[in-house]
Amino acid sequence: MERTPFTVPAESGHISGWVAGEGPRVLAIHGGPGMSYDYLDDAVMELAAHYRVATFQQRGLAPSVVHGDFTLAEAVADIVAVLDGLGWGTAYLVGHSWGAHLVFHAAVAAAARLDGVLSVDPLGAVGDGGAE
Repeated sequence: MERTPFTVPAESGHISGWVAGEGPRVLAIHGGPGMSYDYLDDAVMELAAHYRVATFQQRGLAPSVVHGDFTLAEAVADIVAVLDGLGWGTAYLVGHSWGAHLVFHAAVAAAARLDGVLSVDPLGAVGDGGAE
């Protein structure tokens, strides 16, 4: 299946990623921050068999902008910038680890742009995990 690269404008730079497949729109958010988004490639390509799926490198690593405030608000704004840049009014979000935590924040801050969220192994889901 063909992957089509994209670059969209974002606050103080640009966000780059790729999109593949056809069907309902899904935006996959990788873990990290500071991790490369390519570890999700196999999972994203599986989804692309039934969905129009995009994924992108979060701010902080090339090929996306490498600087910023690195706040939750900025990360959510980058998600909205990707949706805007792809011309997607709404989409499902799927996030893993840090990305899974981030989709919860996007669900609150950008609810009107989301069809739903799937959070896989989010950080912070169990507070301190019972540790003192």
